[in-house]
Amino acid sequence: DGGAGVLAAAEDDDPADPDADDPDADDPADDPDAEDDDPADPDADDPDAEDPDAEDPDADDPDAEDPDAEDPDADLLDDPLGTGELVGACVTGDDGTGDCTFEDLEPGAYLVTQTAAPAGYAEAAPFPVLLTPGFASTVSFTNIKAAGTIEISLSDTADPPAPLAGGEFAVLADDGDGLLGAADVELGRCSTGADGTCAAIEAPVGAYVVHQVSAPDGLEPADDVAFAFTEPGQSAVLAFVNGRPPAPTADAPAEVLGGGVAPSVFTPRPPSTVSSGSVNIMPPPPPVAPVVTSEPLDLSPPPGSALRRMASLPGQAIGFLTRSPGDAALFAGVWGLLLAPAYLAIRRRKLTVATEGT
Repeated sequence: DGGAGVLAAAEDDDPADPDADDPDADDPADDPDAEDDDPADPDADDPDAEDPDAEDPDADDPDAEDPDAEDPDADLLDDPLGTGELVGACVTGDDGTGDCTFEDLEPGAYLVTQTAAPAGYAEAAPFPVLLTPGFASTVSFTNIKAAGTIEISLSDTADPPAPLAGGEFAVLADDGDGLLGAADVELGRCSTGADGTCAAIEAPVGAYVVHQVSAPDGLEPADDVAFAFTEPGQSAVLAFVNGRPPAPTADAPAEVLGGGVAPSVFTPRPPSTVSSGSVNIMPPPPPVAPVVTSEPLDLSPPPGSALRRMASLPGQAIGFLTRSPGDAALFAGVWGLLLAPAYLAIRRRKLTVATEGT
């Protein structure tokens, strides 16, 4: 709900394209002129004369057609209001429709464009609609969330790898440097279960860093992984691997393992030599195409409309006499001439009947 939309009539730029193509069609007509000169030229001149003539139209045709064919479509999609006449605008309500109804439109081509989507959702692409006389068309749009999905899995270094439970991860909105830092804002956390996966986390379009807060007992947390959602509907599939660190030497103190937590989740750790993380950004699913349904209009007059029209005739006649006395007199004279023969015939019939009766 709360989405704003506009309806723009698309201009008929197609008739201009044939006009633009006619000159291109005339250019090949110059080839016969070149061929007329060919009989005078030697056989060796024929290919020379045909090559430039044959190449020029071929080079001109795509150049002339490309801008003519692409510009209207590009303008229509990039700036629909600039290539058509705005015929209406509306804002949907809580029921998803609101007052988004456009009536008394002329048949023809229109472009429905969503100019704003509800909070947290992505705008739908413009959609063309062809209105047919006597039919009402309904266009149903579907807005997807302006967000992506983060999926996290954790396994060990065995061959084949086994899923690990008890790994905790934090998802942070990145400040733009692609590194974990104090300016990053934590969005949420999850812990892996017996199958080694976390519950999927939904995140708006933007840049993120996934940080492993803690590892299962005796294992070393993996390095941070940075990525970004650039369009709605993408999925980030992150695969982390935790390995067992080498035994500490007498000179090096043992690190906190076995579910230990780093001193600060916002403090980067040294790179791990036994654990790792990777990310694969999956493309969004195909967009949901709008659904257009058309139903015939009910053009039958409402009940009692004939009586209402008859009752309004005296008022219309008075208004006509008041607004245009001259036209009213001419109108009455014409009808008088048309009705006079009928009136005289009726009077003659009545006189005949009265005479015969007496």
